[in-house]
Amino acid sequence: MMIKRIATLTLMAMFAFANHTLAYDGSYGSTTVDSSGYTMSSVSSSDLEPGYVKTSRAFPTGRESSSAVLLEKHFPEKGRVGKDFTYMIEVTNLTSGQLEGVKVTEDMPDNFSITASEPEVTNKLSGKATWELGTLEANATKIIKVTGQAYDKKSSPCCAEVEYELPALCHKTILEEPAVALQLNAPAEILACDLIELEYVVKNTGDSFLNTLDISSELPKGVVTSSGTETVNLSVNSLAAGESQTVKVLVQAEEPGQYRFSGAVKGEDVSAKSKVQYTKVVKPKVSVDIKTKRNKQYIGRNIDYTIEVKNTSDVDADATMVVAEIPANTMFVSASDEGRLVEDIVGWEVGTLKSYESKKLDLVLKSVSKGTARAKVGVQAACCDSKTDTVETELVGIPALLLEVIDLVDPIEVGEEETYVIKVTNQGTADATNVSISAKFDGMEYVSDSGQTQGNVTGTTIKFDAVKALGPKESVSWNVKVKGKREGDLRFRVSLTSSELTDSVEEEESTFVY
Repeated sequence: MMIKRIATLTLMAMFAFANHTLAYDGSYGSTTVDSSGYTMSSVSSSDLEPGYVKTSRAFPTGRESSSAVLLEKHFPEKGRVGKDFTYMIEVTNLTSGQLEGVKVTEDMPDNFSITASEPEVTNKLSGKATWELGTLEANATKIIKVTGQAYDKKSSPCCAEVEYELPALCHKTILEEPAVALQLNAPAEILACDLIELEYVVKNTGDSFLNTLDISSELPKGVVTSSGTETVNLSVNSLAAGESQTVKVLVQAEEPGQYRFSGAVKGEDVSAKSKVQYTKVVKPKVSVDIKTKRNKQYIGRNIDYTIEVKNTSDVDADATMVVAEIPANTMFVSASDEGRLVEDIVGWEVGTLKSYESKKLDLVLKSVSKGTARAKVGVQAACCDSKTDTVETELVGIPALLLEVIDLVDPIEVGEEETYVIKVTNQGTADATNVSISAKFDGMEYVSDSGQTQGNVTGTTIKFDAVKALGPKESVSWNVKVKGKREGDLRFRVSLTSSELTDSVEEEESTFVY
C-alpha cells in the first residue's frame, strides 16, 4: 500500500507589474506573509541561473533532515508585461528510497499564460498546471522549466503543490523450491564378456541447496554388480542449485539378452526416477570343421586337410584365431593364408568374421610313422566360446622288397665251384612277412648253402625256410655254392615271395662255364 503526501509551496513574489516590471519584495533571507495569508520562505540567490533568486520549502516537516521532498522555485528578479520570462521548479527526493507517483501542480495567476514547458504540462485545467514526474529515485532531482508572460501587472501568488507516494513497508521472504532429476545412461549394445557401465547423472533442478542424495537401482534378473549383488546403491554428498554430478558403476550380464535398467534418486523433500534404458547383450558364435581326403595314408605320403571356420551368429566375431595341433607321427609341410608353425602348433590370424561369414584354410602334413594321426583344430574369438574338431587318419606302411643276386666268380671251368649271394632288402615302411626264397640251378651241381634260414634241396632246386618278418630297411642274405657240370651260359634263377606280394619277384644271374 502506498502512502500519499501532498505539500504546497506558496511563492510570495507578488507579481506587481508597475511600469510593466515583475518584482518581488526584495528582502533576501527573510520570510514574509502577504495579504492572502500565504507564507513566503526565505529568498536567496539562485544557483541555477545568474540574476535569478530562489525560494524553497521541505515537505512535509519544513526541515530537510526530516522531510521527503524539497521544492525550490527559481525566478527572475525582474520581468516585463507582455514579454516571455522563465522560472524553474526544482523537485528533489531527500530520502534514500524511491518516491513514486510524484506530481507537481501549480496554481497559475489569471493574468499569466504558459507559452512553453519542459517537461510538457500533463494537464491544464481551471487555472492549474500539472506535471506528472512519475518515480523519483533516491536523492534524485527533476527540474520543471516554465516559460510564459503576464498580460498586466496585477500581482497574484503562484502556489506549487507536490504529491508523492511512499512505498509501503514490505518484506520479502525468499521461497525455494527444491527439485532433483536423474538421468540414467547405458550402452545400447555390448558384448557378453564386457562389463556394462551404468552412468547416473544427478542434477539439482531446483533453487535450493541439496544435501545427501541416495541413488538406488534394482538390476534386472541375470545382472549383478562386481560384488555379486542385484542392487546398485550410490550417493552424492551435496549439490548446489543447477549443479550436477555423475557417478558410475560396472555390472555384468550372465547371459546374452535384452536388459531393462532404471534408477531412482531420493533426498530430503526431493525424489525422482530416471527414464528406462535398454541394453542388448550379444555374444558371437563360431564353429570349426576339419576334413581330409583320405582316412588312410601310407607313411611318407602327404595328408591334405581342409579347415572351415564359420561365424554362426548375427554378431561380428573379432580377433578370430584358428590353431591346429600337429600329430606326433606327422611333419608340417605347408599352410595357406599365412598360417605359421610354432613348435607343434599351426596358427592362423583370421581377424574379424562378419555375421554368418565363413573361411576355408588348407593344411598339409607328411606322414612319418605308422599309427593314427589325430589332427585337432580349434577356433577362438573375442567373447566367444571356443570350439574344436578332430579328424583321424590311419597311417600305414608298405613293404618294398629288393631282390639282389650276384655270382662271386665269373667265368669258371667245368668242375669248378661258384658261389651265388642272394640278398633281400626291405626298402619300404612296413614289415614284410613270410619272406621266402627259392632258387633253381640248371647245369650245376649243389655243393652247400648258408644264410638267414635253413635251405632244403630237391634236385636242382633249393628252397629256404621263410623269414617270419623283415622290418623296414632290414636285409637278409643267403649263399649257395654250386659246381659247374657243363659248358655254356648257365643261369641261376631266384624267386622271392611274401605275404604282402601278390606275385613273386624273379631274378637271375648268368655264369659262363667253359
